[in-house]
Amino acid sequence: LSHMINLYRNTIPLLTWTYDNIQLLNSPHTAKVAKGVTRIRGQKLGLVGLGRIGTAVCNRAKAFGFDIGFYDPFLPPGADKAHGIRRYSSFEDLLSDSDIVSFHCNLTAENKHMLNSTTISKMKFGAKLVNTARGGLIEETVLVAALKDGHVSSAALDVHEVEPYVKDQSALSTLPNVYSLPHVAWFSEQSLEEMWQTAVLEVKTAFTPGAVATALLSCINQSFLPAKLERWNPGCASGQ
Repeated sequence: LSHMINLYRNTIPLLTWTYDNIQLLNSPHTAKVAKGVTRIRGQKLGLVGLGRIGTAVCNRAKAFGFDIGFYDPFLPPGADKAHGIRRYSSFEDLLSDSDIVSFHCNLTAENKHMLNSTTISKMKFGAKLVNTARGGLIEETVLVAALKDGHVSSAALDVHEVEPYVKDQSALSTLPNVYSLPHVAWFSEQSLEEMWQTAVLEVKTAFTPGAVATALLSCINQSFLPAKLERWNPGCASGQ
């Protein structure tokens, strides 16, 4: 959400003026320096994915006055009514109607480069783009071209096709209308501490008498774990 606000308010470019000690002399001067700053209220925000994170963004974006819609083929009917927002039947419909598009979905073999030369042409001319999900969702060379010709007016990217992001190796680094961050949207001091605590508690759960392997959170090898639990702690695998 902070990326969206920065794109609409041109926060980072204007910050450089402050660092350079350039004073705004009058309204025309302000209009020239702050060109592109847009009022957020009423702008159409298209969310690609309305899972846990997409829903959190949706709830917070409402307070800023965004007119919100989403595309998520995996949600059951009625999700739009439950959240009081618009539902698009296709990714292309979302792109053609949104002033700003924000990605909040997993990367799979099916949706890799879902924003490509064909789909990006469906976007509103001058629309904005935010990606804090996965870099592979966007074909980066196509995005670079769209940012150069103005089809996409600006973009904020916390994730990239190639990570870690290396400035000297990316064409994005030469563009003044894109902000690239090193995959840190998830981070806060509290979230880091929570991640450590959760990992330790799950290990503790696995060794607790009576533990059931299927109850473990975010377990990537669950199909192999019951037998191991049985060896660590007799009776665990069966839940006895």
